Order: sequence, then C-alpha cells, then structure tokens
Amino acid sequence: MQDAGALAEIFLQQSPACQWIVSPDGTFERFYGDPLPLFERSAAQLVGRLPDDVLGPDEATAWRGRFARALSGEMLLLRERRALGTWYVTVFPLRIEGEIRFAGGSAREVTPW
Repeated sequence: MQDAGALAEIFLQQSPACQWIVSPDGTFERFYGDPLPLFERSAAQLVGRLPDDVLGPDEATAWRGRFARALSGEMLLLRERRALGTWYVTVFPLRIEGEIRFAGGSAREVTPW
C-alpha cells in the first residue's frame, strides 16, 4: 500500500481539477492538473513567477488581489468565464501549525452544468 503522502500526490496529479499553491509573496509555487484553460499558460510558464509577470494586466490585478485576500485569511468562491468554458474557483489560505503560510486554489470546469 502507498504511504499517505504518495497517495495524496497521485490523487492531486490525476484529479480533473486544476489546483495550485501560491507563496506569501504571490508567486505560483506548484500546480496539479492543467492550468492552461483557466490561466491561458502552462504550469511551466507559471511556476516561480508572479501573476504580473505572466498574465495580462487585468487578470494579474484580479489574481494578485485574490491571493492577497487568501493570505489574509479569507476564502473566496468565484466563477470564472473563459472563451471555452466556465470554471468554479476556490482560493483559500493554507495554514501550517496554525499560521497562514501559503494560499491554495482549486478550479473545476463547470460548463456542462
């Protein structure tokens, strides 16, 4: 049987959702799933970069604000529309030992619904 960490990694990698982690300064740290339909960039283009460095000005401003709110303790529930679909997005704080250390995000395409 797989250990819990390996099993969680398999689950995240194979999930139909796009999930990500953002550092305290708003840098994209890690992606699970394909961010291309939502962010119009691949994980390789996003990881290690700030939204301002890789997204258009309006998108970067929106995501930077969302990440700041999550890093301040807020959970956001959003609907994002793209040319080819609609996404249900959650942005939330990630706590380690009770302290917010990162922001997390999860998006799932809901166009068929």
